[in-house]
Order: sequence, then structure tokens, then C-alpha cells
Amino acid sequence: RELDEAAKIDGCNIMQTLVLVLVPMLWPAMVSAGLFQFMWSSNDFMGPLLYVNSPSRYPATLFVRMSMDADTGFSWNRVMAVSLISILPSLIVFFMAQSQFMDGVTAGAVGTHGMHDVTEGGILGAVWEMCQIAGVGCQLQEEAIPVASVTRKICTHYGINYLRLISSGAMIIMTAPEKKEDMLQKLAEAGVPACEIGRILPAAEGLTLRRADGSSEIIDPPGPDELYKVVK
Repeated sequence: RELDEAAKIDGCNIMQTLVLVLVPMLWPAMVSAGLFQFMWSSNDFMGPLLYVNSPSRYPATLFVRMSMDADTGFSWNRVMAVSLISILPSLIVFFMAQSQFMDGVTAGAVGTHGMHDVTEGGILGAVWEMCQIAGVGCQLQEEAIPVASVTRKICTHYGINYLRLISSGAMIIMTAPEKKEDMLQKLAEAGVPACEIGRILPAAEGLTLRRADGSSEIIDPPGPDELYKVVK
């Protein structure tokens, strides 16, 4: 819902919201589902055996089986050659599509306690929601949060808090301390920029943001996004 509203503020109609916002978000899942469906279809044995009536039209999976005959003996050179041919399309499709879902696969392989996209309410809103769901506290370091210089300038000009500003495309990942370095390394190897911005604390210690000047402030629940201040 937050992304729909943000797209509407940017002037997108329903079709533009679908094509420019929602489909790119769903693209990794669509690619993964398409890849598995392609593999299942290309490796199907019973289907082609039932509805293909000419051996000349048989797919490679049937030729693999036809190369194995207990009466005349196994033609292993033909079996290996046809097996290689049968898996090539799946390999080609996988290597073409792997960049679309490397982020989630990398984080999942290392191990996470949770992930949250940074939408309406900004990074502070996303962290607050994650901590509420997990039942923990946290301390964020303002200096560790990467913010583009142009974003700082625009937010300073309009008097808005960039830490409460919608930041679609960014993600908060919560992981165990002993897996932190491994997570950062794997993400870097996958070409995904990432950094540590804070640490998890017991719930009794609350949620705080440590400012660059050394002061601390409580992270409040997310309210209306800072972008609405400019729109109004």
C-alpha cells in the first residue's frame, strides 16, 4: 500500500504503478517460478510420452530413456551425450536469470532473523516495525547509515528528516552477530552494497538512535512519511 501511494505522489497512473513499481518488485519471484517451471517442463517424461506420437519429435528426456535398453545393452556414450544436451537449456536459463534473485538467495544462505524493505516511514520506521515483530530492542548509529549527499542536501533544503523518508530499493537485514562478517562478505561478492548500522539489544533497553554528536534519542513508531511535508 505504501508503494502504491508513493507512486501516486510521483504522478504514476495505475498501469505505470504496475509496470514501474510492482512488477520490478515481483520480478525475482517471477523469474524463480519461471525457472522451476522451465526445468519441470524440460525434464517431463510422462507428458511427451503420452501426447507426442512421433519419435522424431521426442524431447531429449525420452531419448535418454530410449538409449537404455536392458536387452541390447546400454549405449553409454549416447546416454551421456543426450543427458548433457538435456540439461544445457536449464543451465543457460539459470545463468541468464541468476542475477535477478541473488540478493535474497545470498541473505538466505548465510542466515537471517528477518528482512524488511525500507518504504514509507524510512529506515527508522522499518527498524521499529522489525523490532516490534521480533520483540527486541536496538541501537542504531546515525553515522553508519549510508545517505547520498544529494539526498542530504534536498532534505536540508525542505527541512525533512531523511531517516524518516521513503527509501524504496533499500532493505534492512537482521542477522546474528557471529554471521555479520559472512553476510557482508557474501553480499559484497554478489555486488550488493551493504553495511552494519546498529545492533540488537534486549527489549527492555528500547529502541534508540545514537546521533553523530553523541546524543541519543528514542525511535518512535512510524507516522506519515516525510515526503508528504513537501507535497503539502
